[in-house]
Amino acid sequence: MSENGREGQQGPGSDLEAVQIDPQSGYEFITAHEADFPVAAMCRALGLSRSGYYSWVRRPPSAHARRDDELARRIHAIWSASGGSYGRPRIHAALQQEGIRVGQKRIGRLMKSMGLRGGSPPSDR
Repeated sequence: MSENGREGQQGPGSDLEAVQIDPQSGYEFITAHEADFPVAAMCRALGLSRSGYYSWVRRPPSAHARRDDELARRIHAIWSASGGSYGRPRIHAALQQEGIRVGQKRIGRLMKSMGLRGGSPPSDR
């Protein structure tokens, strides 16, 4: 039984506390699950404000995010053209040859987010 004497009930005085999560991750979670759960309830459970969520939804992507999208498409094209063998260093070199200045860590982060890994393609034994 909980401290308030009511077992399994939620409400004022219940033992449930809001989970702390960074806003970006929380807003992405809410967007992915808004068809299943009320936005207000998810915001409350995640310790986020509804107004913050709706502001985030209406906000256009940042310049950095737009650049990441462009780079991700280019990285995927280079990786695909290599048969999946190019990793971060070779993709970095290919982008440099195209005149695109970007750091290897950023390439690595984008590759990881897309699930891309360099290496030898599987052999046809």
